[in-house]
Amino acid sequence: MNDASGEWFEIFNHSLYTIDINGWHLKGQRYPTTIRVPMAVRWKFFQGGLLLLANNGNVSTNGGITPDYVYFGFNLGNISDE
Repeated sequence: MNDASGEWFEIFNHSLYTIDINGWHLKGQRYPTTIRVPMAVRWKFFQGGLLLLANNGNVSTNGGITPDYVYFGFNLGNISDE
């Protein structure tokens, strides 16, 4: 599967608190495009919560995942990124 069809990542809340990610900026180290999680998205996730972000929301072409948020204009490195 190529990156355009099935690139994704997860954000895990390992803290003891509820986290609101409204307004967070996510930036890949190798590809410095920043995506901004929209303010209209009301995500709060609790301790142990997991959010799945993907560049393709179509389960028939993205490997069968159902993302919590679909992003655009952001690429992750295939070897390493952070």
